[in-house]
Amino acid sequence: MEIESFDETTNIGKMVILGEGHTFLNLLRYYLANSDAIEYAGYTMKHPLETRSNVFLKTNSGSAKAVLLDIIQEIDTQIKEYEEIFKTKLKKFKA
Repeated sequence: MEIESFDETTNIGKMVILGEGHTFLNLLRYYLANSDAIEYAGYTMKHPLETRSNVFLKTNSGSAKAVLLDIIQEIDTQIKEYEEIFKTKLKKFKA
């Protein structure tokens, strides 16, 4: 994943992401939409084979970039927790 650009005006952010499909973008949109700090969030992708997508978000207050970074950190933490659970279950399965 590459972030091509991030434009921010007060509490509105627009980010152009390269190299990601619906799987990651839906995950990001889900976390954004379920955050109390976000008024709305979404993304557009011109075509499923297109690797350039636009992510939009509007916060209730505060910096869109700061809220986005917090949510990305939350996603990262959750993925690491799932990875540990998976490794534990896999080890028990192999035993």
